[in-house]
Amino acid sequence: MITKKEFEKIKESISNFKYHSMEYTEFEDVAKHDIICNDDNLILIYGYNEQDSLYQYNYAFNDHKDFVKALSNCKKDDLLTFVNKEWVEDLRRIGFDIYAIWCSYFAHDLNKYKNDTPIEFVAKNEYKEVSEVTLSCRYQSRGFSGQSEEWIQQWVDNKVVDYTKDCNIIVKKINGIIAGVVCVGVYGHESKKGPILWVRELAVRPEFQKMGIGRELLGQAFAYGLEKGATRSFLAADECNHGAIHLYKSMGYQADENDREINMIHN
Repeated sequence: MITKKEFEKIKESISNFKYHSMEYTEFEDVAKHDIICNDDNLILIYGYNEQDSLYQYNYAFNDHKDFVKALSNCKKDDLLTFVNKEWVEDLRRIGFDIYAIWCSYFAHDLNKYKNDTPIEFVAKNEYKEVSEVTLSCRYQSRGFSGQSEEWIQQWVDNKVVDYTKDCNIIVKKINGIIAGVVCVGVYGHESKKGPILWVRELAVRPEFQKMGIGRELLGQAFAYGLEKGATRSFLAADECNHGAIHLYKSMGYQADENDREINMIHN
């Protein structure tokens, strides 16, 4: 199992590699993972990704052929993130396929959509129910696996991503049941364009979908962002989630075609 000292040395060394998947990786993300390889040509760290409920490889290398060769004995459902499109066909030859293609979306005018409904935030005794809402939407979109109760608590406590502040979860209730949720936070406070509202998760229970709840929650998220000083908003969506993308575009989000993340999974 990797130690914190080993992880810190690896993080220091990844700048020496042409490709790697660990720019946003923290020690807590891989604390229970194993180092499979660590040399001048290739770094491989392998372990269970609790967020996606899959085993995942984190990597660094210069020649993708070394990477592909090292993965020749992968197990079913092993996950790779931040895959370069130039490696896709070689990875397909050893049993990987596209799991999700995430695209970045930005909304540049949070004032355009006025929120006229009161905002209700999650209470501590509702973390489990919020988790259940996200899990009820599991795999409705490629790559969306929902979140655990522990993750929900960590998000509200600002412990998921250290550069994001004012993290919270807005809930929509119908007859006392949490029907939908949106996880929000603010980052980029040092940007000359102003802070950015991050819409991290938006989920509506299947039985409450197509009732305008997602749109209402996004409008409330915009209002929250404005209150915290945000001037624009960011979210990531899988390119095949057409329903969600239609909603996002109708709320002013535009795709950054140059910012895509390909994830692959072993069959």
